[in-house]
Amino acid sequence: MLLSIDWGIKQVCQVRDCTEKTNSIVIFDASESPTGEALHLGICENHHKESIASGKFHYTIDR
Repeated sequence: MLLSIDWGIKQVCQVRDCTEKTNSIVIFDASESPTGEALHLGICENHHKESIASGKFHYTIDR
């Protein structure tokens, strides 16, 4: 819980239009982020499973 507070991760999945509770933190370093800055996201279990299964993280994120 403290890590999510320190990093400002929301308690609801940050994938656009999802209302499930966050239970996974995804970390992108600067070279992996479209902004060129490190990115920390909270996502739900369903989106985590989908991204693991596909090997990709292709979601629109609400910050």
